[in-house]
Amino acid sequence: DHLVCSLLSEFSAITPDYEALSLECHKYVYVVVYRPPDGKTEAFFQFLENLLTYACTNKLHIIIGGDCNINLLQQTETSRNFQLLLDSFACANIITESTRVTLDSESLIDLLITNDISDSTVSGTVIADISDHYPIYMFQNRNEYLNRAKVSTPESYKIQEISNKTLDTFRREIAQICWDPVYKSVNANEAYEIFMCLLRKTYHKCFKYKTVETLKKGRKQWMTRECLEMIKKKNLLYAKFVKTRDHNDLSEFKRYRNFVTKQLRKTKDAYYEALFKRVSTRGDVLWREINKLLNRSCSRDNALELNIDNKIVKGQELANKFNVYFTTLVSSDLSNPSRACNSDYRDFLGVPNMSTAYFLNTTPEEVLSVFMSLKNTTARDIDDLQIRPIKAALDLLLPVLTHLFNICLSTGVFPEK
Repeated sequence: DHLVCSLLSEFSAITPDYEALSLECHKYVYVVVYRPPDGKTEAFFQFLENLLTYACTNKLHIIIGGDCNINLLQQTETSRNFQLLLDSFACANIITESTRVTLDSESLIDLLITNDISDSTVSGTVIADISDHYPIYMFQNRNEYLNRAKVSTPESYKIQEISNKTLDTFRREIAQICWDPVYKSVNANEAYEIFMCLLRKTYHKCFKYKTVETLKKGRKQWMTRECLEMIKKKNLLYAKFVKTRDHNDLSEFKRYRNFVTKQLRKTKDAYYEALFKRVSTRGDVLWREINKLLNRSCSRDNALELNIDNKIVKGQELANKFNVYFTTLVSSDLSNPSRACNSDYRDFLGVPNMSTAYFLNTTPEEVLSVFMSLKNTTARDIDDLQIRPIKAALDLLLPVLTHLFNICLSTGVFPEK
């Protein structure tokens, strides 16, 4: 499920005239390249010629991306020689728009060069103020990898729609339930089954399931809707400047960009300050959040292996060894007369307590205290119920719950279900 690439060391180098990293993967060569503004074009062109010759000789597709500092929007001797070099190897630059725009000039110096152009190839620039160069991109429909590629598709899961509105509806429905059949029953199992049948029916009527989709890689947790709106406005101001090239538009963009940067930093600081304050008493949670913030992960090899009779045993074989040992442990002890246990069980018992213990009936106050001590979670019990809705309507359920518990205590019967 992963693409395995090999480094082309002869085409990967850092020199005063160019920097390049080249990887070969299946029938493709991927290259990132940078030529400094003062780098010699002759040395750069010679490197490209050798690289393209290698790809052509070995019948490889090639994709070269990077900042070449050669403006293809201008007709100069350097740009013409560069274009002739690409044409001689049936290559083309698929970026056609400006990649660097200032108040006084625009240039096309960030390029994507390839000899593999098809109808499915999509390329262009992204107008963004990440740097003074626009990001460039290229997409291809690579059929040979489509079936094996891992696509980041949204993950969907179902949740019970629990909100203030549905909780209010649940309380109204609970208030209308007639619990007489529960009170009339003297059998703990029967009374509990009647109670749960009425409760489940009302619960699932009020809290229906809804499907929620989320991408594996979401936005930052501290990124609020207000922050996204500010970023959107900032991008619109930048796009306006790119279109008009007006000095006033540039000044307006820079002022708002600086404002947005300050607001994002404040929002981020406030989020983590509140987060660490909230978990300050939980050392394990605190360190988990710190490691998540620092992108630190602890990779441990927990594979267990033992040396048994001068042989390293692990995996399934080790599991079988443990199974054989524990399943024969008791039988082997009993088969050995010297280790067999002949003691009377009463030798291990203490003096019996002759006093009698009784359970007193519970009270609504005690039931309320126990239920309210439970933590609100999204976990569901065997009847598919969450605790939060039950606690929201607990004052209405207390009488019948107390009655049920007292039936169990008085009869000594715990409900089978």
